[in-house]
Amino acid sequence: MSPQNSHIRYEAHFSLKLYFKMEPYLFDQNLKITKIIRIIGMSRTDLHRKLKSTIGMSTSEFIRFVRIYRAAHLLLHKPDLRICEVALEVGFNNQAYFSKRFREITGVTPLEYKKGRGNAPQLIINEQIDKLTKLIQTRFSN
Repeated sequence: MSPQNSHIRYEAHFSLKLYFKMEPYLFDQNLKITKIIRIIGMSRTDLHRKLKSTIGMSTSEFIRFVRIYRAAHLLLHKPDLRICEVALEVGFNNQAYFSKRFREITGVTPLEYKKGRGNAPQLIINEQIDKLTKLIQTRFSN
């Protein structure tokens, strides 16, 4: 295995380990970064640097991204849920803020995404999904 592949595997492993440690808490509306760093056992600075270097996001961006990604999944696979219910389920207690952040990441509103206007359900939410998906595939393919 080349040193570059070894580094990629390490980064993928770290990202997955981090995600799975954080996952039970990610959808808590009252989640604070201080709680995450206690769970992870890293300093705020180290966690921020590690996330920036592995997936190009800050801790807050990572949390928001995972929440929006989960919301997109719910909007497509649980059409009976109202948008306000989806927002609450993924950790947003303000629907307007949820809609604003959803649109920033996906390029469409939650309602447009849910209704499948244009190519919204087929959208790759952004290049960060590709990067996270590749990390996950790398981790589970070996």
